[in-house]
Amino acid sequence: MTAHAWLAANLPDARPFPKSDSATSAWRTNALFIKFFPYALQERAAVETEIASAGLHENIIPSLLMSGVDDGVILIYPFASGETLGSAAARDKFYALPESERRAALHVICAALATITSAGWTLVDFYEGNLIYDYENKKIWLFDWDLCIKAESFTLATHRNWGSSRLMAPEEFQKGAQIDGQTNVFNLARLATLVLGDDATDAERAVLARATSPEKPRRHASVAAFVGEQHGTIGTMRRYTFLLPLAALSLLGCSPEKPAEPESPAPVAAAHTADDGHNHDGAAPPEAPRAPMAGAPTAGNPMADATDPFAPLSKTPELDKKIADAEKSGDKTALSAAYSKRGMFRMRDDDKAGQRVKYRGALADFRKALKTDPKNVEALAAKSEIESIYTGMGRPIPSEAEADEVSRTGTYKPQTGK
Repeated sequence: MTAHAWLAANLPDARPFPKSDSATSAWRTNALFIKFFPYALQERAAVETEIASAGLHENIIPSLLMSGVDDGVILIYPFASGETLGSAAARDKFYALPESERRAALHVICAALATITSAGWTLVDFYEGNLIYDYENKKIWLFDWDLCIKAESFTLATHRNWGSSRLMAPEEFQKGAQIDGQTNVFNLARLATLVLGDDATDAERAVLARATSPEKPRRHASVAAFVGEQHGTIGTMRRYTFLLPLAALSLLGCSPEKPAEPESPAPVAAAHTADDGHNHDGAAPPEAPRAPMAGAPTAGNPMADATDPFAPLSKTPELDKKIADAEKSGDKTALSAAYSKRGMFRMRDDDKAGQRVKYRGALADFRKALKTDPKNVEALAAKSEIESIYTGMGRPIPSEAEADEVSRTGTYKPQTGK
């Protein structure tokens, strides 16, 4: 199934979303942003997913789903309202905000980048185009990490790194130079200098001058060290969960207490908009530096870690009753939610059931949830996750009859080769 076929089958209301980076494609719905990486860029998709789904900071837009298709990889995110700051006009508008708003946004940016770099990543191509500002709610979002490197440093193989020259360190224009945390200190300090403008205090200017020294050894040793001096101690880094307007948090290993109402259409440009081109000054872009990778991460292996892969499903009398009550009432939304809730229990929380049983039972529930309510995003995302696991392993996706039988009986008796 190609990306376009996957969208037609799973998100038929998705519409194309304009972006300047022709290497990838994007679509959106009222609540979701969908980005497609062709097969040749699957490593970039894997990097993006690893950072965006790690829960490093609440203002990093999370990746909800990574689904393999025949021609590449689809990533799905919540649609974040606001304006991307990649263009000169958008930057000027943001930098003209009152000092208190700019400082609040900068504090978030610094804390988020400190968490990413402290997790072992070297930032590549970070600039204002990685930021979305929601003027109505005075909130900053961060996104787009696909060129980052999972290493403390890497050697620049070209005469120019990815990025905007306004924020780039001198070594990013030197082939063979080491790009590392002190390079990122320079990048962030340059951004901080622009955000603060004339409102920077003398003490802040001194810290920023050190962080942007052309002599790398004079800079702070890490982004966290710079942030600690610039803003005072940032304390122990917390890991956050993005509270979505959808119930799709389950893909991050969480389940909200109840699904929220779907968002209304966002009024202005949002996640991953126009300036995705990575080379922001008109020069020919370099080859993207890459660290060795073992391959794209998968959402999980349904056959991997159960002691008895054929152990039966656990009994769920309370969840079964909710399904029965919803069927009796005729409330299709409640029925879909009830099936989805039982499916999530089977998929995520039924530790006693064997992996070959629980995923088939869960798949049956998600399919029934979608038949009842095709707009149930939690069920759609979880169903797609399970199907992508089977596809990635080269195994057939369980048929509807097979999955329904497992759901009904709680057991799975495989045929030869399954």
